[in-house]
Amino acid sequence: MPLGPAPRGDGAAPPDPECLLRACLDTGAVTGLTGLTGAFAALPFSSRVLWGKPASALHSAAEATAAARPDLAEAAWRVTAALLESPPLRAVSGRTAEGRFRRRSCCLYYRAAPGKAGPVCGDCVLTPVRRPRESA
Repeated sequence: MPLGPAPRGDGAAPPDPECLLRACLDTGAVTGLTGLTGAFAALPFSSRVLWGKPASALHSAAEATAAARPDLAEAAWRVTAALLESPPLRAVSGRTAEGRFRRRSCCLYYRAAPGKAGPVCGDCVLTPVRRPRESA
C-alpha cells in the first residue's frame, strides 16, 4: 500500500506537506484503513475509534519533528493544527484545559494485554484529566 506519491524525476517542486497529508487522509492509505469500506470494515469498530489513531499519530509526528528538527517545528505544528481542525480528525481529538493534545476515543490496545488490563496511551480519553487547582 503506497504511503505517498511516487518520487518525481522531472525537477518539479515537491508538493506542499499539508496537501500530501490531506490526500493521505481523504483518499490514501489512512482512508483505506479507516473508511467504511476499509480494512477494518467487517469489524465492530466505530469510526471514532478508527480515526482517533491517525489523529494521535499526526500529533506525535509533529512532536517528533519539532524535537528532531527545531527549524521545521513551526511548519510541522501549522500543518498539524490545520489537519486536526478539519474533518474527520476534528471530531476525534481536541485539547485539554492545559493545552495538551487528547483523543476523544480509545484505541483499545490496552485490551490486548493479559487480563485486558494493559496501560492506556498518554493521550487516551480514558486517562484522567488533570484539573487545575483552585486557589483559596
